[in-house]
Amino acid sequence: MQLMNVRLLGAAVAVLTALTLGCGSDREPEPTNTQDKGAPSSDTTEQDEVTAALAELSPADRKLAMAQKVCPVSGRPLGSMGTPIKVTGGGETVFLCCGGCVKRFENDPEQYLAKMK
Repeated sequence: MQLMNVRLLGAAVAVLTALTLGCGSDREPEPTNTQDKGAPSSDTTEQDEVTAALAELSPADRKLAMAQKVCPVSGRPLGSMGTPIKVTGGGETVFLCCGGCVKRFENDPEQYLAKMK
């Protein structure tokens, strides 16, 4: 019984850690491979999610985010982690893929702005 409780606690800690860190990792996501030929491809599903996330922005912000395309911190497509987050740093306004990238950007905006040029 105690061993099961320890395992459940360990699993809960792992899940909470993953949720808290978000995309703060520099690791690329593992590619998905669906065996079912009738299932939509992961590219189609991801693009639908990106489109839906960008639709949450105002028309002016959506236009800017679509022109920017990727998060300067993680390198992931804007909208792939939900609605992009608008931040200002180093005298410029940019969009980030998620809340996990905000602190990293705020700590060194020039580094990430240089990646966008």
